[in-house]
Amino acid sequence: VYDKLGGTVNGLESDDARAVFKNVNVDMRQFKKLRMFLHAEAVQDNDLQDDELIAFIRFGNDFTDNFYQVEMPLKVTPHGASTPEEVWPSENEIELPLDLLTKLKILSLQNDPIITVEPNGIGYVEEEAIGSSDNRLTLGIKGNPNFGLVRTLMIGIKNKSGDIQRGEVWFNELRMSDMDNKGGYAAVANLDTNFADFANVSATTRVSTIGFGALEQGPNERSREDVFQYDIVTNLNLGKLLPKKWGINLPFNYAVGEETITPRFDPFYQDIELDQLLDITTDATERANIEQRAIDYTKRTSFNLIGVKKEKNPEKKTHFYDVENLTLSYSLNETEHHDYEIENLIDKQNRTTVDYAYTFKPKSVEPFKNTKLFKKSGYYKMLSDFNFNFLPTNVSFSSNIIRQFNRQRFRLVEVQGIGLGDLYRRNYFFNYTYGFNYNLTKSLRLNYTASSNNIVRNYLDENNLPIDGLDIWDDYWNVGESNQHNQQLVVNYDLPINKIPILSFVKSTYTYTGDYNWQRASDAFSTITGEDGNIYALGNTIQNANSHKLNTTLNMDMFYKYIGLTKTKNNKKKPVANKDKSV
Repeated sequence: VYDKLGGTVNGLESDDARAVFKNVNVDMRQFKKLRMFLHAEAVQDNDLQDDELIAFIRFGNDFTDNFYQVEMPLKVTPHGASTPEEVWPSENEIELPLDLLTKLKILSLQNDPIITVEPNGIGYVEEEAIGSSDNRLTLGIKGNPNFGLVRTLMIGIKNKSGDIQRGEVWFNELRMSDMDNKGGYAAVANLDTNFADFANVSATTRVSTIGFGALEQGPNERSREDVFQYDIVTNLNLGKLLPKKWGINLPFNYAVGEETITPRFDPFYQDIELDQLLDITTDATERANIEQRAIDYTKRTSFNLIGVKKEKNPEKKTHFYDVENLTLSYSLNETEHHDYEIENLIDKQNRTTVDYAYTFKPKSVEPFKNTKLFKKSGYYKMLSDFNFNFLPTNVSFSSNIIRQFNRQRFRLVEVQGIGLGDLYRRNYFFNYTYGFNYNLTKSLRLNYTASSNNIVRNYLDENNLPIDGLDIWDDYWNVGESNQHNQQLVVNYDLPINKIPILSFVKSTYTYTGDYNWQRASDAFSTITGEDGNIYALGNTIQNANSHKLNTTLNMDMFYKYIGLTKTKNNKKKPVANKDKSV
């Protein structure tokens, strides 16, 4: 971080300090030691003694409220020294095991009396008091620093001699050493199996431990969390369990998956390992809270019945009221989650669908098809081809209930005594669509569709305030109130121009499209207050539109043939006379 830095201080008063700082972005957790060489010497006409100047390093989140401080008294190098051992004496080398900072922070959390807190809020302790074999360093802490993300770094000197001091100090090679190069492992297992045409099961499991990383990743880029994940997906054809003659198609799908991410370091005290924090916590409730907030847990479950129906028997006559015309579907997806920021999250998505479709057998009537009079001339073709249908081609109806429910509570980490309530998000819909296709004749076709979108607000009371206790299943069959309605009519008509022989080369189609839309007014802008003080309802919005299209095609080959410009090929061969030869 620092290569070499030095300078001279003049007139440094007792209990005063001078320092320089730098903004950095360093993660020290992958290393075991923080080291630096220091040098101190007296300037001319000054009798600087050992331990009268103290070097310090301050690093952490900031310089004022959250930082660690490392202090060491300096030994003075005499003038004329030339060997490296004399210029950079071992007594002036900082060699700090970073686990001592973790122990210091744990003692600070426990308000241990071994820590001496000064009026400026910095708590100090000698390194030998917390398990070090040396006694040269004094360690300090304030607030909740984190050497996993060091943003500020300061180095300087302090005067603790009681007198004004002068001296020259050098800082050299501030660095981290003894990298933790312990690796991890990862494994993935897959299983796929099936039971004939009745069921198939797929399962996947993934495990990754702390220290695992790709080949190109350095030790400081490797994973700092244990990950366990599994997913199981099953598909069952439950219709196979029923008598075959029933013809029931009952596909069932169930899926479940969990992912648990356990970090090495506590997410709040990011330079204390989670196991260390749990070991020093004696209260069972607090231990459970610490563990739950640290672990990122997600569970997903899915339950689906898609395309449930009774198959049609081809040997039986079909009717519009047959149960085979119905198709049912149901799905439920649920997610449970908690992490450092979210104490509890439940997300449910439910969908129920009913589809009905029936196709009528064509019953076309052509009253003049076999009339001999109309076959005498091509100009009667328009009449001989006249037809109409009694029944529509098909009818369809679809309805679905969609409910999306989300309940989330954010976690209180530092603030105590201020409770946070649950946040709810609900989107409940009841939608339906219906329509039909009707070929009035072979050339005149109608298509009509209509759809409605209803919003269900059963979770609001008469004062339009939310009722927090309701779940996704409450008042499930409530159809709600219409929010949007759409209709469309499309008419296609093949003009019978080509039925006239002289215009047989002309093909023309006319299309009419009519649209209608109704939209409920927004709750926020449904009323307006006039200048007279009265409140006026703005009402809802209605829109309609229509379009006319005519598409005409001319077949010029047929036209040329009709007027005789194209020669008719004569494929008849001339007879060849037989010649008798005699000798």
